[in-house]
Amino acid sequence: MKKIAGFLVSMMVLLVVSGCGVLAPQPTLTPETSATPQPSPSPTPVKPVTQEFEIFSRYTADEYHIYVGLPRDFDPNRAEGYDTVYLLDGTAWFRSGLVHTSNLGESGEMPPSIIVGIGYVHANMRGRDFMLNPEAFYFFIIEELIPFIDRQYNGDPDGERTLIGHSMGGYFAIWVLLQRGFLPVEPFDNFISLSGSYHGMHKNLFTYDDLLAMRLEEGGFTMDAKLYMGVGSDEEGFFTQGYLDMWARLHEREYENLEVEGQMYPGLNHGSVLSPGIKDGLLWVYGEE
Repeated sequence: MKKIAGFLVSMMVLLVVSGCGVLAPQPTLTPETSATPQPSPSPTPVKPVTQEFEIFSRYTADEYHIYVGLPRDFDPNRAEGYDTVYLLDGTAWFRSGLVHTSNLGESGEMPPSIIVGIGYVHANMRGRDFMLNPEAFYFFIIEELIPFIDRQYNGDPDGERTLIGHSMGGYFAIWVLLQRGFLPVEPFDNFISLSGSYHGMHKNLFTYDDLLAMRLEEGGFTMDAKLYMGVGSDEEGFFTQGYLDMWARLHEREYENLEVEGQMYPGLNHGSVLSPGIKDGLLWVYGEE
């Protein structure tokens, strides 16, 4: 995993403590069980430690509500650090993502990992951030959010990072993947794009795809990434067709060192596909080579 280096900017984190915002360099843990995560004294399952805080981005001039889920045996001094999973639309989907990262980490099907859900403090601006001005949102993630998570929660800068997006967030995940070689850093190794809103905007993604193909021909870098795509068979036609078009496009390219897997889930719709898609995507990206 590539280290995030160079042009890190100063950031301001607004923590929510006792219902009042205070300016501080670190958030205060608010676990569901205790302030310091302790191993379970018995086989009884212990809930993972969770925390929430707010962060202002200079890139989007907006505040984000961040949800953090830590492994049950989280150790802030763990020498190798932790892999991280970033989930868009965190207000809606954080709990679902937390269940799967926790359970798969406990079963050994993926490494113990930190999951980070990204939501909004004020109005939901996902259309702006995911589709209309993705560059600003991208720089918020790579220059402000990721460095803070790695520093505060012992995220491993050289470990695996996964980006999960659904609907418009699925579009953003593909957009980030197709920026490889063009943007200054490539923080994510794995991408899970579920029910992506490719329709109407697919020509934009195809343009990025064309540029990426030309850039790869010039040499100097490789993709080195995994992409899992999913869609429900009962979704509206533009979602299923968008999935099929994007799937065909990426397989036609046969990008070196880009692994692509996907599934159309029988009987599932735009909402119900998310939970199994997250689980299957994580199982696949962390599966044995």
